[in-house]
Amino acid sequence: MAGGSLDGHEPKRVWEHFDAINKIPRLSGMEAEMVKNIRGVADASGFASVTDSAGIYVSRCPRPPDSRQSLG
Repeated sequence: MAGGSLDGHEPKRVWEHFDAINKIPRLSGMEAEMVKNIRGVADASGFASVTDSAGIYVSRCPRPPDSRQSLG
C-alpha cells in the first residue's frame, strides 16, 4: 500500500487485504483468482470454510471478543 490512497486507514491489516483483493480482476463467472486469494487468507488464519454445490465459497471468521462493545 505504500504511497496508495489507503495509507493511514485503520485497521491496517484489513486495508492491506482490501488493497490486495482490489487488484484482482473478477469478471462475472471468472472469480477463481479472488476465491483462491480469500481461501488462502482464511486457511492461513485457521478459519472454517466450505464450498457449496453451486461453487459458492464461504469462510467463517470468529467475531473478535470486544466486537459487541465496538458496535455501540
